[in-house]
Amino acid sequence: MLSALLALLNPSTVLTGAGATALAGAPAAEPGQTEAARGIDLPALVLPVAENGRLRRYLFTSLRLDVAPGKDLWRNRERVHFLRDAIVRASHRNPLTSAEQDAIAALALAAANSAVEAGTFTAAVVLSVDAGGDL
Repeated sequence: MLSALLALLNPSTVLTGAGATALAGAPAAEPGQTEAARGIDLPALVLPVAENGRLRRYLFTSLRLDVAPGKDLWRNRERVHFLRDAIVRASHRNPLTSAEQDAIAALALAAANSAVEAGTFTAAVVLSVDAGGDL
């Protein structure tokens, strides 16, 4: 048991592999891998859809905002409640007219970048959309 404890305390075993890479500041992702680790997930957003100025339905969506290189991922994750609020408010000011993923992503990206420093997010990816039924 003492040898296991000493192995845990040995700096060479603690600072090897991915842990050493992360502490050194080098990117942990290998070339060709997705940048999902640099994203902020926003599950369960409810956005209105209107036709002819009348509310028709709500979209139940899940999004991921991709954080630009050089921007602080963790600081922006702490602001997720502001991001959610900005996206929902923008969708109520200018309701969507369909469940098109491109329109949802454009609205989310513009709203999120307006809530924080411009250029913080490079893309909004729609992970899921459930259109539900008409009201």
